[in-house]
Amino acid sequence: GWGVVGNKNQAVMFERYILILKCVQSTPVATTLSVHESLPEFTKRTIQRNINILKHAGFIRTKVGSSHHPDRIFLTDKAKQLFGVNA
Repeated sequence: GWGVVGNKNQAVMFERYILILKCVQSTPVATTLSVHESLPEFTKRTIQRNINILKHAGFIRTKVGSSHHPDRIFLTDKAKQLFGVNA
């Protein structure tokens, strides 16, 4: 069965995903760095890992940048529906 710790862990992770999605939503040009700057309580590595998970889950998509511009992060329609934002 599920232990209390497991549930708490999952709740914490869920909350982190929501924070990251909201961050991307509210930032005109969202990047891993801008998300990390908005959420300094998490390590850059944690942010990157969470962004990858959200990407694989279909909530965000990335647009590859260049040497001068980091990869951009965008919410997908799936994520926008969560927040009731019309695409």
